[in-house]
Amino acid sequence: MTDTAPPVPNPTSSPNVSPPISIPQGTPQVNPNIPPVPATLQPKKSPVFIIVLVIILLAVIGGASFFVASLLNKPAKIREAVNTTQPFVESLETTNKKIIEHIKDDMGTDPDAIDRYTQKGDNYISTETSDLESLTNLTNKMPSGDLKTYKDSLLKFINATNQLLSIEKDNTRLGKLYKSPISDYKALAVSISGASTYLYSDTAKYLAILTDATQKEQAIIKTFQSIQPGSVFKEKQDVAITNFQDETDFLNKMTTAVTNRSASQIVDAQKSYAQNLQSLQTQASKADDTFNNSLETIGDNAENEYKNVTSQIDTFKRKYNF
Repeated sequence: MTDTAPPVPNPTSSPNVSPPISIPQGTPQVNPNIPPVPATLQPKKSPVFIIVLVIILLAVIGGASFFVASLLNKPAKIREAVNTTQPFVESLETTNKKIIEHIKDDMGTDPDAIDRYTQKGDNYISTETSDLESLTNLTNKMPSGDLKTYKDSLLKFINATNQLLSIEKDNTRLGKLYKSPISDYKALAVSISGASTYLYSDTAKYLAILTDATQKEQAIIKTFQSIQPGSVFKEKQDVAITNFQDETDFLNKMTTAVTNRSASQIVDAQKSYAQNLQSLQTQASKADDTFNNSLETIGDNAENEYKNVTSQIDTFKRKYNF
């Protein structure tokens, strides 16, 4: 017995052993004995099915394109809305401040000064009205969506500015209506200023001056009573009318006292007028406070709405880099 290994049989020489078949891994094995399926029996794609697929594909592509286009177009729409409205917002804010200062100013008693005062008011009204009309039209045409908050803020600013404008309109209207009675009152004050010198030297002339002054001041009172101011100015006008009425009451009492040659009645008339004047000063101070508070409230409201608008403009500019 030896250590030699047994001989390996040769596959080609052994008729009973079939050679191995080499089949690549993953390749499907096709049975050569099965005939191929005829072309007429293979499944076909329906024309309707193909059309539906095309429609769906186009819809998807179109929807995606619209979405992308809207995303790209959004900053442009916002930029356009801001660029067209901001100049009017800034112009209105500037005019608002001028209007507030104008309303606070004293129109004076000189006719020329009153004319200059009301002319300035007319100029502010014209500028404000034009800018408000332009901004209102732009705001009403503005789409909502991403601009809704901005649009709402603009509408609030417009409303607040309109409130301030209405006060200026009333202020200027009253100035024009006050011009004539104020001029009459100024002339009356000049005519009566030297009357006291005739109290004892020429009583008849003194009484004539007082009678004429009383009639003229009563006419002035009727003129002021015919003027209907807005609520902001009503209390101030009421105080002015009370002042005229106190003066005519004093003139009547002085006429009676001098006619009666009663020194005590003269003293009583003067004392009563001084008391009324002191009370009137308190009323005037209260009316001024009410007026200033009303004007400040309306002015602050317009200022706050302006700040809200500009805050959103700044946010848009930072977000969309324009």
